[in-house]
Amino acid sequence: MDWLFALMILGGGCFLLQKVSLPLKEFMWPRSQKWFWRFNVWGWGIFLIGLIPIVIYMSLLHDWIAASLELGGAPAMWMGFQSARKKDLHGKASPFADRFARVCIVVGIATSIYLLGTIATLAQFWELVMVSGYLIGTRELGKHKVVGYFWFYVMFLGCGSLMNIQHQWLMSWQQVASAIVTAPGLLMKFRQVQNAKRR
Repeated sequence: MDWLFALMILGGGCFLLQKVSLPLKEFMWPRSQKWFWRFNVWGWGIFLIGLIPIVIYMSLLHDWIAASLELGGAPAMWMGFQSARKKDLHGKASPFADRFARVCIVVGIATSIYLLGTIATLAQFWELVMVSGYLIGTRELGKHKVVGYFWFYVMFLGCGSLMNIQHQWLMSWQQVASAIVTAPGLLMKFRQVQNAKRR
């Protein structure tokens, strides 16, 4: 049980740090391109590192479906990481990873719907919401699109609600913390998009 708790803290901590990188990089965009890309690389790198303990944690709980769905976000994370390394704002640095990420989105959501069957319980509904937000949001953020932030908030809502139903209070509050630290990044990115439209 101690190992499980340590894996949960390590993976959850890395995921939270990735959310911290979002407002930092958006803040740096008009001020320092060098630091914008550094925070991008750091954020995607820590996201990939955090995925490992999360997948191990779920595998040790024999929750193979959840572990597979989490792993389904890896291609989009890798695309984001490669785009950051190559200073590519459009997510074209790794076309294979982008195509693979699209496949993972379709397969992940379709698998969730198939396994859930009909949405009979509130927990099943929130699980589908969480999976959709995670897979789509990760890919869209890897392409530096503002819509990726909105999908991440869909994920926060779904995951936080699901964890609350399952009485996993620590994981539930982690989603609240993630939503709070991500908010400045969303607002700054949205402002950047609006300013670009006015030009």
